[in-house]
Amino acid sequence: MRLDDVLAGYVPGPRGRDGLALAVLLAEQAHARLTVATVQPPARSTPGPARAEESAWRAYLREQADATLAQARELVTELRGGLEGGLGGGPSGGPEGEPGGGPGGEPEGAPDSRPGDGPSDGPGGDPRDRPGSDPGGDPRGGPGTNPGGRLEGAPRGGPGGQPGGGLKGGPGGEPGGGGAEYVAHTHRGSGRGLVELARRRGADVVVIGSASGSGRGRISVGSTADQLLHSSSVPVLLAPRGYGDQPPAAFDRLTVAYRRGPGCDAAVKDAAGTAAALGVPLRLVTLVISSGRRARIEEEMLVRLRDQAAADLHAAARGRPTGRAVEVEVLEGRNVAQALGTTSWLPGEMIICASSDTGPLRRVFLGDTSMKIVRASTCPVMILTREP
Repeated sequence: MRLDDVLAGYVPGPRGRDGLALAVLLAEQAHARLTVATVQPPARSTPGPARAEESAWRAYLREQADATLAQARELVTELRGGLEGGLGGGPSGGPEGEPGGGPGGEPEGAPDSRPGDGPSDGPGGDPRDRPGSDPGGDPRGGPGTNPGGRLEGAPRGGPGGQPGGGLKGGPGGEPGGGGAEYVAHTHRGSGRGLVELARRRGADVVVIGSASGSGRGRISVGSTADQLLHSSSVPVLLAPRGYGDQPPAAFDRLTVAYRRGPGCDAAVKDAAGTAAALGVPLRLVTLVISSGRRARIEEEMLVRLRDQAAADLHAAARGRPTGRAVEVEVLEGRNVAQALGTTSWLPGEMIICASSDTGPLRRVFLGDTSMKIVRASTCPVMILTREP
C-alpha cells in the first residue's frame, strides 16, 4: 500500500479538526503530499422557496469555500507547528480500556447514539452529516452551511454547478499551509464526492473525523463515512472524536485485526509495508469471542480455537518486511469491545482492518466484525480495500 498522497475531508468544527490532525500526522510521518478537500452541493438551482438569483448563490458558495479553506490552512499550519515542536501529548482520555486510553469498555450491542446512518446511495441521510456538520451534503439544506470554492480551470464567476466538478479553494487557489493543497469539490453526497475526488487525484488514503453522536475518544459512522466505507477505491482512515484536541506526536505502532484468509493475508502484507514506511512496529491480533459460562466441550473447543488462532498469527507474522519482530496476541472476551480491552494500546496506535470478503474487489467494504471494531476502538482505524 502506497502512502504518497493523503486526502483529508474537511468541514469547519471539531470533527474537521480531528480528521485533519490525523491526516497531517500521517502525511508528515510518511513524507506524503497532503490535500485538504471540502465537498459542496452543485449550484444548478438555488435551494429554498425564494429561488434567489443564481449568481448570488454561486457567489455565496465561493465565499464559503474561501473561508473554509482559509481556516483549514491555518489549522494545518498550527498542527504542523505542534508536531515540529513536539507538542503532541498522547491519548486524550482515561486509562486503558476507557475512552482515550485504548479500545474497549463498551459492550457489544450497546445502543448506538447515532440517530441513524444515512444510506450509501443517497446524499446526506444522517442529520449530523447534513450541511453544517460535514463537507458536502444535500443542496436542500440551504445556504449558510456548505462551503464552496472556485472551479478548477473555470472562470472566477462561479463553481460551474456540475456534479463532480473539481474546485480549487482559497485565494488564488494556490497551495499553502505548509505545502498542502486545498480544494473544494462539487457533489450531491459528501462521501461519494470524496470517493470521486480520491480517484481523480490519485489519492492513496482518505481521512475523515468521526460523526457527532459518539462519545469522546470513540468513532461513530455517519452517512459520509458510510458512503466511503462501502464504495471507496482507496483505504479509509477514521479519527476518533476529540483526536485533534491533543494528537500524539507520532504513530507508535500499527495493529492488524487478523483472521486467517486471503483478505487478511493481503492486509497484513500492506500493513507490514506501511509499518516499515512509518518506522513503527507491527502487531497482529486475533479476537476470540466466547460466552461467559461454558460446558466442558465448549472449553475444549475454545482451547483448540486459541491454539489455532496463535498458529495462524505466527504464520502470518513470518517474513514480514518491517525491520523488526512482529508482535502477535490472541484477545479473548465476551464481545469485541471486551476483547480489545484486554491488551495495552499506545498513544500513537492505529488499527488496520481488512474489507469483507463479500465486498467488491479493490473497494472498501466494511464487514460486521470490522464495524464492531470501529465502534469499540478509541484509536484511529483504517479499513483497507479488498484485494484479490
